[in-house]
Amino acid sequence: MTPHSPAGTNQDGRPARQQCVCLAVLLTATLWPWAGFGQDRPAELMLDYQAFDQIPAGGWRKLADAGRRGTAARLIDRYETESAALETWQRMSLRFHAGQLHSAAGEKDVA
Repeated sequence: MTPHSPAGTNQDGRPARQQCVCLAVLLTATLWPWAGFGQDRPAELMLDYQAFDQIPAGGWRKLADAGRRGTAARLIDRYETESAALETWQRMSLRFHAGQLHSAAGEKDVA
């Protein structure tokens, strides 16, 4: 609002509230991906390879040990897809484990 605009409006004549709402929507849309709101991103996907794959009760293994083999396999698939820094041997190991788990879960078409 400026001294020359009617009360409750901005220089361009739009209501001040409308500009605030627009700014809030813009900020929310811009920051949403980084804030993690509404994202289906399990914490395991943020682990390094060692923690995700090699620790017996961590990463995908805790799901597999709980009998959630299909979920563990899909988590491995997603981890492998989203982790650009993996070395070739790490990807091969993850794919091997994912294949075993898909098969054990009866998802033979994916295995």
